[in-house]
Amino acid sequence: MGDGRSPVLCREPLKRLLARVGDPQLLRALLEAALEGGLEAMLARLARGLGVQWACLYRRNPHPVPLVVWAEEGVEGPLGLGADELRRAGFLSWLEAPLGPRGGLLMADRRSRTWRPGEEAFFCLAGRILEGRLEAGEKLETLERFVQEQLELLLKLSRDLSGPIDVATAIRRSVEIVAEAFGYNLVSIYLRQGDELVLQHQVGYAQWLERVPIGKGVMARCVLSGQPVLVEDAAQDPDFVYPMPGILSDVAIPLRVGGQTIGVLNVESTTRRLGPADLEILQAVGSGVSLFLERTLAARRLASAQADNLRLRLQTSAQARRLELLYALSRKLLSVQLAEEAVRYFVDELYESFGYALVAAYFQEGKVLVARHHRGYPLGYSRIPLGQGLTSRCFLSGESILLQDPLQDPAFLVVSDRVCSALFVPIRLGGRVVGTVNVEEERRLDEADLELVEGATALLQATLERIQTHATLAQSEQRFRALVEHLPVGVFLFELDALGIRYANPRMEELLGGRLEGLSLEQLWVGENVARNLARVEALRRGLPELPWVEQPLHRMDGSLLEAETTALALPQEGLALAMVQDISERKRARQQVEYLAYHDPLTGLLNRAGLAQKAGAFLQPGQRATLLYLDLNETKMVNDAYGHPAGDQLIQQVAERLRRLAPGGLVARVGGDEFVVLLGGWLEEGELLRLLQGILEAPFWVAERVLHLSLGAGSAYYPLHGESLAELMRAADVAMYQAKRTGQLWVGYTPLLDQDAGLRLEALQRLRAAVGQGQIAPHFQPIVWLEDGRWWGLEALARWEGGAPEQFIPLAEEAGLIQRLDRLMIRQALGAVRVPLRLALNLSPKTLLDDRFLPWLRRFRFRRGQLWLEVTERVLLDDPERVRKRLAALRARGVRIALDDFGSGYSSLAYLSELPIDLIKIDRRFVQRIGESRKAEALLHSVITLARNLGLLCLAEGIERPEQAAWLREAGCALGQGYWFGRPQPPSELLRTFKTSP
Repeated sequence: MGDGRSPVLCREPLKRLLARVGDPQLLRALLEAALEGGLEAMLARLARGLGVQWACLYRRNPHPVPLVVWAEEGVEGPLGLGADELRRAGFLSWLEAPLGPRGGLLMADRRSRTWRPGEEAFFCLAGRILEGRLEAGEKLETLERFVQEQLELLLKLSRDLSGPIDVATAIRRSVEIVAEAFGYNLVSIYLRQGDELVLQHQVGYAQWLERVPIGKGVMARCVLSGQPVLVEDAAQDPDFVYPMPGILSDVAIPLRVGGQTIGVLNVESTTRRLGPADLEILQAVGSGVSLFLERTLAARRLASAQADNLRLRLQTSAQARRLELLYALSRKLLSVQLAEEAVRYFVDELYESFGYALVAAYFQEGKVLVARHHRGYPLGYSRIPLGQGLTSRCFLSGESILLQDPLQDPAFLVVSDRVCSALFVPIRLGGRVVGTVNVEEERRLDEADLELVEGATALLQATLERIQTHATLAQSEQRFRALVEHLPVGVFLFELDALGIRYANPRMEELLGGRLEGLSLEQLWVGENVARNLARVEALRRGLPELPWVEQPLHRMDGSLLEAETTALALPQEGLALAMVQDISERKRARQQVEYLAYHDPLTGLLNRAGLAQKAGAFLQPGQRATLLYLDLNETKMVNDAYGHPAGDQLIQQVAERLRRLAPGGLVARVGGDEFVVLLGGWLEEGELLRLLQGILEAPFWVAERVLHLSLGAGSAYYPLHGESLAELMRAADVAMYQAKRTGQLWVGYTPLLDQDAGLRLEALQRLRAAVGQGQIAPHFQPIVWLEDGRWWGLEALARWEGGAPEQFIPLAEEAGLIQRLDRLMIRQALGAVRVPLRLALNLSPKTLLDDRFLPWLRRFRFRRGQLWLEVTERVLLDDPERVRKRLAALRARGVRIALDDFGSGYSSLAYLSELPIDLIKIDRRFVQRIGESRKAEALLHSVITLARNLGLLCLAEGIERPEQAAWLREAGCALGQGYWFGRPQPPSELLRTFKTSP
């Protein structure tokens, strides 16, 4: 402006300007100016601080117009604010700075001055202070105008809602005022209904949402949180739900009544972004709407409460009358004891006291509803077929019926043209509908009448159920008494305090042998049980409902004791207890028998294993000696097979009796089928043991009307030398016993070396069992030839195993019970391996021959008649000759041929040969090996060969190892031969090649 000074551009940062001021006096002037309250005071403080004579704060509109002016006393200001006006007014120096886009600050002095940098910085800071104060004043003025306008609008909203209008009208007016007066273009109010917000009114929407689920959108967020929500940019809010396109911003205000959020005032904009000012004014609007809604709803509740109060007073009066009627009815029914009497009282009261014109009570009898009692009805309606009329409908549905105009229902049975209303109520007993109550009137019946009749019917039902319960109880008591009188257990009632017996059933008096009524319970108790029984009675007195069963003897009238089991149930209301008594004499005897059998063998009466273990301790004490003898009979199985198990039982009993007699001071026990143990005090010497065993066997046994001689094997062990417990002694004696049986001795005493043999035998047995199970034992075939020309007659299948020689594993298989499985394995493999047209011979053990399952098993295989030859030993004839003969005959009928093996070994009688169904005699190898060495052996051979020829049997000599043996037999007339001279046993793979090269 003019020549004084160019305008100062105060754009430097505030911190730098403060640093440039420097002078403390100037800084103080700035601080004091900032603390002044008005613009005039601030301008004066700043001008004095800078030391100028005149200052002006102006606005351009569009030319500069002074707002605030300050001048030093005696200084006239310029007529304008231009440079020329300043000079004409005598001002030589001045500073000017713009304040925003439309104003500025001017300070001038009539003295010529050079403005220092600190003064210029001071001037810039002064301009900024004044600019800030000026802008604040303008904003405050604008805000005051805005608030005034908003208050006027809110006052208008309050006036519009202050009248007596309903909720729907208030909501509609609120929406319209917010839209019209406040200038919002999209306004709506939603109220919460369950899990949804439901639209009540809207303004400005081309498309809108009638319902919004709770949990979805901005409005739901507002309702759930109870807080206002401002969404300045809808596009940035992922929850925003667009009812229509183009919405920029949203404000949601909760509407609250009684502390609960019941809805939302929702304002949306498509023209501008809503901000905090909108949020503030809309919160005020929302508060006004909430206040009105709360006032309106309260007024509605008050009116409703007043109406309810009036209705309640009327109802209370009517209810009191109904209660009086029901109470009078209940008093009359309470004294009734018969069902028919109760129905009659009930109907009469409804007719006379309740004042109904027609009353009836119908009950089902078969397919008809019959009126047990009625008043006002003609007699013709006392029986209604089930399925006709409203009475039947009520009965079948189990629901009450109230008809204001029954004549309009075709099912209604008209008894009077004057009836204009009727009701029907079902009667239930035990949850089942048994009848109905009918009431008809010439006036209009209503819900109150229905409730009254239903209440009266409930009283009738309770009375009928009481009468029925009493009748049932009386019958139950009769049945109970009849039951108690005939119970198989004793029953009696006694007093919990005095213990006097009040009643006893016949069974109880029978058990104790006399009348008990009037006696004291203590007279029945045995001395040692009195204290326990008194404690049990005290437990009943203290509330224990039932005593557990206990066994105890009771005194009979004759002084003897009854073995009994007793219990009792408390009947506290009567001060009594019901006791029950069972006679357990037989049970105790049975228990003693069971206990006896637990330790004794039922067949022999000897101790069993458990009994032996129980009593052996007396013999096996430290410092004592004892001998344990373990015996196993040899022929028990044969006796069972030959004569049946009863015969075997006779044998076992006779052996047991001899043992009992021969060992009177020891323990004798049966520990297995045919195994016995004798435990004696001291160490018995060999001679004593043998005498005991010979005493068992020296006399024959009489079994199944036959005289039998038996053998056995026995082993012995000494305590404590061979074992310190019964189990150790029995194991040692068992090992010794098996050694005796294996070696054919009567008795063997235990030594530790036997454990080694037993271990080896057990290992061999395990390997043998696995070999039989896995088919590792296979047949090798040895040729049987015609001695005349050397042609092959057939083959004998001989069992071979890499794990041992036949003379070792075959006896082991017999001992271990594997021989039958081994026989079947050989037959199956041999029949499958032989493909040449020759006879096939196999050995068959006695057990397999006598097994009832063998012949059915053999039928599985296909072979030609006469192809399969089974060899049996002479020993089988000793078991049961008749049974053996029948079994051999059955095999021959199947096409099997029979050979008698090892003939001449001394077991069989020649008399059997003519009776047995055999086809071939096989001469024992011991005779063949003595050809050329013994004339007696040769003579015996001649006899056997001649015998076979005379009986028509083939004769085969086994064990031929030299040509001279074969020549002698051929000359003697023996037909067949077998032995190493003709061929060794060979596997099936070599059989065909050998067969092709034979003669």
